[in-house]
Amino acid sequence: MQNLQYNPWLIHLMTQLLASDRYSPVNVVLSKHGNPFHDAPPKFIKSDLYRYEFTRWGINETNWWKRTYQRAYSPIFDLKDMQLKSVFRQMQWKMPKVPMRA
Repeated sequence: MQNLQYNPWLIHLMTQLLASDRYSPVNVVLSKHGNPFHDAPPKFIKSDLYRYEFTRWGINETNWWKRTYQRAYSPIFDLKDMQLKSVFRQMQWKMPKVPMRA
């Protein structure tokens, strides 16, 4: 798998999850398919890389997949992160505002 720098769409998605308000496109999709952040968006986000393999037929009927942790794929981000802001400037994206928290 390529490094995170070659997948800017993932950085954008992670940022949208951090900034999500009820009208953001990400939140609209999540609200239709089960939003894990129904109270408030997360304060921090990161991604990990796993290797998935099918389990053998007939050996384990409940788990179809075996997953093995490979490595951290991204650092831990928050909306105030300078690296994140730098990526948004380079890609000429509009940086979302930090949401108000209860």
